[in-house]
Formats: sequence, C-alpha cells, structure tokens
Amino acid sequence: PVTLAFFTVGDFVTVGIPVTVRPRSVLLAAATLLAAACSDSPTGSNARVPRGVVVLNGYGQQGVTLVADTGSATARIDFGAQFDGGSLAVEGDTAISTSSRGGGDQLYVANLASGALLRVQLPRASNPAGAAFRGPGQFVVALRDSGAVAFVDTRGPSPLTATAYGAGRCPSDVAPRNAELWVLDANQNCDQRAYVSQGESRLIRFTGSTAAGRLVNIAGDTLVLTGVRNATAMTVVGSTAYVTSGGVADFSQFPVTVFSQPGSVTQVDLAARRVVRTVSLPSGTYGA
Repeated sequence: PVTLAFFTVGDFVTVGIPVTVRPRSVLLAAATLLAAACSDSPTGSNARVPRGVVVLNGYGQQGVTLVADTGSATARIDFGAQFDGGSLAVEGDTAISTSSRGGGDQLYVANLASGALLRVQLPRASNPAGAAFRGPGQFVVALRDSGAVAFVDTRGPSPLTATAYGAGRCPSDVAPRNAELWVLDANQNCDQRAYVSQGESRLIRFTGSTAAGRLVNIAGDTLVLTGVRNATAMTVVGSTAYVTSGGVADFSQFPVTVFSQPGSVTQVDLAARRVVRTVSLPSGTYGA
C-alpha cells in the first residue's frame, strides 16, 4: 500500500500526494449495538481507476477524485450533495470520510478500485469528525457532540455500530494503535454547539475495550498539548502522532481579520507518552 500525505486547501478540499510506501498508516486532509442503514452501489466512472493522487471535495462536487500521476486520467466517486466532510483517511484501496450532523451523521466508505460507496448511518446528532481504520471492514469514528467514539463493523450483511462514551470533551480524531485507542480531544464545548475552546487540546489513551458503553481510560495517560488549542486532526505513523491545529480566529465578522493564534503541528511520541515539539504556522494565518 502507498501512504498518502494530506493537506487542506481552503476549507473544503483535501489533497493526497504519494510520498512513500508504508503499510497501515492512519491519515488527515473517530456497548449498545445499533443496526445502521447503508447503501452499497458503484458510482462515478466505470473506467479503470488511476493510481496517483486522491482528492476529497467537501463542497461543490462532493466525493473523491482520483488523478493519475500523469494528470491525464481521472475517476470520481460521487458522495452526494448531503456530504460535507473535510477529513480523509486512505488504506489500501479504501478511503473513508464522515459527514457532520448537518450532513446526516454518516460514515462514507469508498472502494477506490471498484468505485463502490458504502454509507453507514451513525448516531443522530453525534456530529462525526475524524475516522480511522481498525481492521478489515472495521472502523472507529470520533463523535464530537456526543463525547464518544463509534466502532463500526461492515463485515456482515448489515453494518453494526457500537457507541462508547467518555472520550473527552470534544473528540475530533481517533487512532487505534495495537490494543490501544488514542483520542484527540479538541477541548471545545461541542455539546453546546458553540465550539469555543475550553483550554489546551489533549491526547487521551484508552484500552481497546469498553465497559457499560464507556471507553476505559488508562490512568495518567492524558497528554496535554501545551499551548495548542482547537487541535482537530492527527496522523499516526508507527509510534509517532502528528497533531494539527487550525489555530484561534474570530469568526464573528466576515471576512475574518482577527487571527489570535496561528495553527500548529505537534509531534508526539506515543510510546514514550511525551510531546516532542510543536511548530507554529505563519502568524496571521488559520488552518492546518
């Protein structure tokens, strides 16, 4: 499998560039069993899917577009007008993304080889954010407004979703690692839908199991990302997590002219449980 490095252009487009060969990387731009509604139908072009760049569009032509390395061939998988996601994870021939509560609270699983699309209904008004691969046909999704994560299993005739609570104030991304589960808590008041920062963001380590519908926290394994607010996405490569924050800006006026704090990228050693460094993006900018 080819690892794709992702970055965000504006607010809506995430672009993937092939950079290296690395298996099972978790990538950016996350009990009661519920039967989830879904659809599984091929969409987009029937032509052979090119190998190269994967582009996610969350506005306009919603879905993923695959562009060959030469730029001469493209194929598109249409996610539909309801989709409003901004995060993308790719592993092998599968790409996953989510739509927010405004977009129907859904997980999108796209087969890049066949063009087939599977939509899985997540808990209503949970406001899904980052999603990650947990195993073949298995995924985990961060649910911001619920303070929870969803464990999704698509291997059977109908997808199953188990919700586990206690994942922090505003879980925005998630990454399974061995028998552990790392959750990125943006530390915003997501449950009130104001999304105002309540302090520094943090990484929280849980066991891979749940008890009475709640995640099991590993005592003492909450890493505060000093000086970092509004962190919303992470990429995990081996034992290293790269956490991105958009920064702090005043959105009460348009166009936005007040940028209180630029975005940042924080490197975290998950094995040693320590923050290695944080690098700020240029002053006067917003987004990561």
